[in-house]
Amino acid sequence: MKVSIIIGQFPITFNIEENLNKIKQILDKANEDDLIILPEGALSGYDDDIFFLKYIDLQTLNYAMDQLKSEAITRKVHIIFGSCIYQYSSWFNAAIFYSYNNDDFIYKKVNLATHERNVFKAGDELPVFDIIISNQHLKLGIQLCREIRYPEQWRA
Repeated sequence: MKVSIIIGQFPITFNIEENLNKIKQILDKANEDDLIILPEGALSGYDDDIFFLKYIDLQTLNYAMDQLKSEAITRKVHIIFGSCIYQYSSWFNAAIFYSYNNDDFIYKKVNLATHERNVFKAGDELPVFDIIISNQHLKLGIQLCREIRYPEQWRA
């Protein structure tokens, strides 16, 4: 089994439009059916000082997320990117998967860092997603940042 993966690193800012443009520059290097993996908070920005959340413009964030979905479809790629998202009156630290030929999904970080616990709501699922890349069926699970300290969540 062979999958082409691009790991995209860039200096993440608190400017969503700037982050979106940097992500698009990474996508410019992708070929059809590549899996592009981006960091925690790549779209929304992220910092240990969680107070930045109150400055996020949700309309701008939602527009940028829609743009990334369109990019995945147009370029025929698969994107995993980190972003803080606001759902059900709560903030989540999340990883979002967009693809041109798979269902979208959102993984909400379960094992929050100590400084995140009073601000973010923890996810309550450890899903394994079935995806297709280059006509190959794959199983995909996601961990964000310090969740690497919890290998038991993947020992099922």
